[in-house]
Amino acid sequence: MKNSDYNNSHFDVVVCGAGLAGLSLARQLRLEQPERLIAILDPLTPPIPDAIWKVGESTVEFGSHYLAGYLQLEDYLKETQLKKLGLRFFYSNNGSMASRPEFGLSDFAQFPTYQIDRGILERDMRDMARADGTVFLEGCQVRKVELSDDGAHRIIFTDTTAGAGADGALTARWVVDATGRRQLLQRQLHLKQPSEGKACSSVWFRIPGRVDVDDMVSPENREWHDRVPESRRYFSTNHLCGAGYWVWIIPLSSNVTSVGIVARDDIHPFDAYNTREKAIEWLKGYETELGAYLEGQEMLDFKFMKEYSYSSAKIFSGERWACVGEAALFADPFYSPGTDLIAIANTMTIDMIRRDFDGKHDAERIRYYSDYLIELNDELTRSIQHGYDYLGDETISLMRGLWDYSAAWGHLCPLLFNRAFTDEQKQQAMQPRGVLPLFVIAVFMRRLLDEWLQHRRKYGGRLTYDYVNYLGIEWLAEHRRLNLQEQESLEALAARYRSNLELHEELLHAVFLIAVEDVHPEHLDRLKDVEWMNVQKLTLDPSKWESSGMFKPRTKPRPFRRLYTELRSWLKPRETELQIEREAHAV
Repeated sequence: MKNSDYNNSHFDVVVCGAGLAGLSLARQLRLEQPERLIAILDPLTPPIPDAIWKVGESTVEFGSHYLAGYLQLEDYLKETQLKKLGLRFFYSNNGSMASRPEFGLSDFAQFPTYQIDRGILERDMRDMARADGTVFLEGCQVRKVELSDDGAHRIIFTDTTAGAGADGALTARWVVDATGRRQLLQRQLHLKQPSEGKACSSVWFRIPGRVDVDDMVSPENREWHDRVPESRRYFSTNHLCGAGYWVWIIPLSSNVTSVGIVARDDIHPFDAYNTREKAIEWLKGYETELGAYLEGQEMLDFKFMKEYSYSSAKIFSGERWACVGEAALFADPFYSPGTDLIAIANTMTIDMIRRDFDGKHDAERIRYYSDYLIELNDELTRSIQHGYDYLGDETISLMRGLWDYSAAWGHLCPLLFNRAFTDEQKQQAMQPRGVLPLFVIAVFMRRLLDEWLQHRRKYGGRLTYDYVNYLGIEWLAEHRRLNLQEQESLEALAARYRSNLELHEELLHAVFLIAVEDVHPEHLDRLKDVEWMNVQKLTLDPSKWESSGMFKPRTKPRPFRRLYTELRSWLKPRETELQIEREAHAV
């Protein structure tokens, strides 16, 4: 059928936009509510290119589970996309690649994640949508949505396939804006809000073939290569980090590599790297080996975003509209949360639609969903972009990364893996009782890292590392395993979540001990018999330990030195400290 054959047709749900967010929502809705009449409008027409100008290629456990489990794409992902070797970070740009502290994985984890070639995935999901019975109107640019409070929104579009272009319209009980950064409804309703974080900008481009960090280290350096055998680093989302910036290197299944620069504007002005030529020169200055590696290579494309993060006053409405993906919000991409936020927004939207068609339309719940996702987006952005201060310091960044991984696995993953975002009983089971909430512990952790960074800058730090395989840390690997699965009962879910909260308070104790050893080792013995502390009062000023109340805990003591011992085993003294120790021994 032609697009015009559907003119003035009515649908249960009309999705505006066929990027990852819109296509995922349509597929999830078809799987969970197959009786719904769904239409998708999108301005693109076939053929869809394999490589397209989109960010969001890297997925982590949360988003991968959404694609593989909720959308039933596990076999498809294994066949068409690259299996990913986790996130990998190289810190300190003052030396060669081989000498940089490295934080990543040595082996593929049991629960797979993927590097998503967005062009291939979205092209194939279009075919899946048609095969599933979703009406797909391609070459249709949505111009306006006339919202109605009686469940008959009017979606007005221009059909570019009809000669010089012709206007058409559909009506729908629910309309979902998935138009990406065009943000149709956000702009129409004046809802867009500035980012809650700090101004950060980005450029990215794609290079044909393989850009491999292993090629930047001599093959004779077997110790370095054997840490991650068989050139597997290529399959990671590689981050090259320095003060106020990071550079991504992501392989894609269409045999191209995505490379991007992300930086805080107050540290690295955007106009220093916002063209093809400037980007390579900037890399040659800050990431010398990568800049030399890329110089003279073909760029298949080049795109930029100035001040890329943003928020919203509202993304879901009791008037039966929703914004998903980049049409709603955009968090900082450092930890690859884009697909995670799509998963949450789509799942909430589909629950709102289900309740409405079941005669249980709930405007209050819709308001809660909207506020929840906005605050999650804003807190992710605030936290991540605050952490750009740490990127020039490998030891602070390591501890921050371990904390963030543990928090994501211990908080967000139980919600998604147990389908708890829209289940009141499961949400109630995950309420903290008698333990500190995660967001409170996170505030104390951030405060400790800030103080630690100041002390390292003032006094110098003793501790560094060569390589940390984060799933080689036994307690962290077990924490991940336990949370990346569905719990058997509400009681088991409640116990698991409580255990996660307790673990994070223990982890804060362990990181504090490492920080003291790093910047005030002469005071470490004062803590050797301490069983538990008041995490709200932690300070790296030893003169305030007693007066601050740090030794007067307010929560139940628990063993934490096992975490400290294992974390400490991955660290080593800096070379200057080693030299001092050697000289003292010689005397």
